[in-house]
Amino acid sequence: MKTAILAALAAAGAASVQAPASAQNAPPVTHRPSARNGLSEQLTQLSARIDRRLARGQISRHDADKTHREINDLQSETSNDRLQNGGQLKEADRFNLQERITQLKEEIDRDRTTGASATSR
Repeated sequence: MKTAILAALAAAGAASVQAPASAQNAPPVTHRPSARNGLSEQLTQLSARIDRRLARGQISRHDADKTHREINDLQSETSNDRLQNGGQLKEADRFNLQERITQLKEEIDRDRTTGASATSR
């Protein structure tokens, strides 16, 4: 019986030594591309994307202005939500804002392939 317990302890010890090594080989946790950066950074990048498309003639000034207003509205909403919660965003607010940013990005990307405006719908 003593040898069975020692064998079990030895097996458990060997498994615990191998676990950290196998954890190092685990695939990295991936996130949606839009979730890599903070909300403000995503909105800044989105605004820059609109400016580039405008400069290339891919969208009209009117459409760029409308999209910039949407981005500004999201920035204001983010700031207001933070002010109401002591400088932090509630998880529900963050989720809602992230979904809206993602939706706007998808509309802009989709419009890029169809030639339509993200805000003309």
